[in-house]
Amino acid sequence: MKKYLSIFFLLIASIIFGAATTQDDIKSRSYVFSDKLNRNVSFAAQSGSAVKEVYNMIRPSPGVSVGWKTREGYTDHNTQTLGAYQIKSLHQFVNKDIGTRAFIAQANDNLYSATNDPPAAGTTFGSSVYALTASTGVAFSDRVGDDWVGAANGTTPWAWSGGTAYPDGVLIDRAGTATTYHNGYDKVRDTNASTYITWAQNATADVYVGFRRRLKGLNITITAGTGNIVAANLSVKAMRSSAWAAVTGMPAGDGTRDTATSTKSFNQTGAITWTASSLDEPYILPGTTNHLFWYKLELDADVTDGIKVEKITVIEDCQAQTNLWSGRYNQALGVIKATSTGYENYTSECVDGSDYSYMDVGGLTTSYAIYAGFSYPAFGIGLQVTGDGVNEGNVNTAATATVSYWNAVTSGWVSVGAISDGTMSGTYSLNHSGLIQWNGQAIYEDKSEFADIPLSLYWYKIAWNVTLPLKIYIWDVAQTQKPDTVVPFPKYDGIMEYNGRAIYWPGYVYKSGLDYSEEEYSYILNGPRAGSTGNIFGPGIVNSAAKLHSYAVISTKDPYRLYLLEGKVPGKFDELLLSAKVGCLAPHTMVTIEDNVRIFSTDRAVHSVIFLSHDGVYLTDGMTVMNISQAISDLFNDTAPYIEMSTADDSYAWIDYTEKTVHFAVPINTTGTGTQSTLNREIVYNYITDEWYDQVVRANPAACGIDLIDSNNERLPYIGDYAGYVYRCDGADDSGSGVTAYVTTADFVPVAGQLGDALNYQSTITSIKAKAKSKSSGAITLTLYPDNKSTGVTPTSTINMISSGYGYAQGRVPVNEFGETFSIKFQSDNPLEIYGYTIDYIPTHGTLTK
Repeated sequence: MKKYLSIFFLLIASIIFGAATTQDDIKSRSYVFSDKLNRNVSFAAQSGSAVKEVYNMIRPSPGVSVGWKTREGYTDHNTQTLGAYQIKSLHQFVNKDIGTRAFIAQANDNLYSATNDPPAAGTTFGSSVYALTASTGVAFSDRVGDDWVGAANGTTPWAWSGGTAYPDGVLIDRAGTATTYHNGYDKVRDTNASTYITWAQNATADVYVGFRRRLKGLNITITAGTGNIVAANLSVKAMRSSAWAAVTGMPAGDGTRDTATSTKSFNQTGAITWTASSLDEPYILPGTTNHLFWYKLELDADVTDGIKVEKITVIEDCQAQTNLWSGRYNQALGVIKATSTGYENYTSECVDGSDYSYMDVGGLTTSYAIYAGFSYPAFGIGLQVTGDGVNEGNVNTAATATVSYWNAVTSGWVSVGAISDGTMSGTYSLNHSGLIQWNGQAIYEDKSEFADIPLSLYWYKIAWNVTLPLKIYIWDVAQTQKPDTVVPFPKYDGIMEYNGRAIYWPGYVYKSGLDYSEEEYSYILNGPRAGSTGNIFGPGIVNSAAKLHSYAVISTKDPYRLYLLEGKVPGKFDELLLSAKVGCLAPHTMVTIEDNVRIFSTDRAVHSVIFLSHDGVYLTDGMTVMNISQAISDLFNDTAPYIEMSTADDSYAWIDYTEKTVHFAVPINTTGTGTQSTLNREIVYNYITDEWYDQVVRANPAACGIDLIDSNNERLPYIGDYAGYVYRCDGADDSGSGVTAYVTTADFVPVAGQLGDALNYQSTITSIKAKAKSKSSGAITLTLYPDNKSTGVTPTSTINMISSGYGYAQGRVPVNEFGETFSIKFQSDNPLEIYGYTIDYIPTHGTLTK
């Protein structure tokens, strides 16, 4: 009996202990790369279709999460470096009305315009068009009206038409009175030969061409057969020190002269050029409200009748913005006349808008003056003048006016300097209504109370050098508000077009707000249609902005917060707090995705704004703010590799609309030691499939990037590096060098889903087969990482990607590795496109000793 019991227990024991080491038959398991990257989910929640490393790889089809392929390479598009320095930013400006295309790189405190847009491979990039202030920050820019406008920390905002544009004013004074004009503005701003202006025909007539910035030339298009055939010389003058002065650098024969004798100006189509000068001053042409840089064209002889000019364009350099007057007068709040009996208050008579009541300055002697007080500093005072029963004032006494302002430091009146008296006819001041103006940029007025006016105002004194004749009536007094309250233009960190206006940040006075220009005029920051939002964005300082439909997403720092700017016109501007905890850490990572973002809605596409913050990358549709970087959240901790937060505010983002991705150039510390100060890697987000491509590593890391639209409306990604080169990022390799790329699967259990009790199995992988796109060269190298081993095992053989005549290639590599979990790296130095793989393995139930 004992014998049989012993045999029985031996059988039971053999069953129990045998089960711990029982091998199953060989099995196969196929995985398609259809899961997303996520390094922060355990192996128990993932399969072999998921990945934990995506190095220089993207999806083969941007909107479909199946397979991985080597990212696009880059081709250098300037054979000679701009210099051994960083390309800080890239910009594009297109104006189809003029045919202007400009691709601009910021480097070495200069703005360089590419010779071609888009740049052509094998050519030099271009030349500098504007010198910035030393150590200027990274630039923001946008198109406002017909201008490319830019702003950056440490310098004055600038603007450029791309080199040529239509003029802002064309006036012909045929009678030489400088008050009555033939307006040619609408006749010369197109390419239609049937619309034109007839040029001034006699030597006493003048033509004025005005523009919002200083000019260095004009292109004149003359209708064939109508050109001048009389000898005549052209002169060009600009307003300098409140007087017309000849420009310099004009060729002896301007481009409109006849070819045969070069003596007949305006004989043919051509360019008139001169040397640009900072001495040119903006000016309000008498009888107009156009505050522009005016250029006066004069011919020294009577010329052929009927010269038809069908188009005029200006020639200009990129230059700092000048804040021009809005063209809207502000009425005086105080008008005083000094007499022998004291000060007389004529405020009510001079602001009621009627010439029925007035201030009589007839007989005013040189010992007395009139005084005008305003709410704002002025650079001009408009006087409406009549005489006794006729619309004339002074007609028989030569008189010259002078203007002074009140200086609180000296407690006295100080001359404004040279003036241009628009009320003068010949030598007679106050002959007619007009504007007395001066250059007020170097004047710093002070407010004060004066006479019996109980208001603190900016006061100006107007006096004449002779006793005025009798019966000169002034019935209206108004100011041209001095736009240059900060000379010559406030400095800002950024600029963006917003519903037709330029908005600048942070505000010059109100740092928690924005300054905004008049609609379509980025250079007008004064008047009733321009101004400041005030401190509407909480306690922080505005540091970035991005358009979202007709709204704008606004970020502040110190503290970091996020707001939505609402309203299309200043009276409707309002803010909505989106987040009191999250803001944009790196101002140049806040970009708008104008494409099919579906993370906020499954049934409709939504445009969104994306940006880098301290703890991740965030996406907002203007209502909800969402952290979308959970899959790569390990980059935001302090275990290498991690994003270097101390320098991450220099990060830069751009969109690749072809691949449906957003690239963030960031500083990634790969060792955990020292400080990564430059942007050395890119993290890439696919906004269609809501997934991350982990890291893009280039031999020449991107310092900035741009989504550029070429002349065929094709969207092309470009980057600028730290060595002065610009690259187009849709090539097969990195400027002749192959791109090393790999994808590493997530840790997975082979038997999961096939056998129960999966965590109690070990497996021996015996072979791996990969399915990839056929290539003309190259092979796939495999590395296995059993049980999350830090160093992998690489089989000696590789998988050949060459399969001539076939679209797909496959190959099998024998291996012999066992473990409970596995991770596999598929790597190639040649272009790789892999869809999935198959493993053959032998599962073993129980725990084996390794």
